[in-house]
Amino acid sequence: MLRKVLNIIHYAIRRLSRLCFPSHSGCRCCSMVWKVAKPHLTWYTKLRACSPLCEHCWLQLTPLERLSYYKQLYVEHGEGTGVSWGIIRNAVLEGK
Repeated sequence: MLRKVLNIIHYAIRRLSRLCFPSHSGCRCCSMVWKVAKPHLTWYTKLRACSPLCEHCWLQLTPLERLSYYKQLYVEHGEGTGVSWGIIRNAVLEGK
């Protein structure tokens, strides 16, 4: 019951955040903007992390379900950075 209430609240905040900040980027799952959402940082090395998902969505998804969001981010922004997809993929599947 509590989870259902939290999901309803999350949905409402997401809709409002998009209205208030239409041009800002956000969670690749729920689209809540980063000005409002807390990103989940996935550390794939000691000094480097990425965050395609907000904390709420990250907790709702399994590592396999999360993988497509990380792959999408990697294809759009990470291929030219010198970091291999395998390193990020392993971190995601390990639940980091």
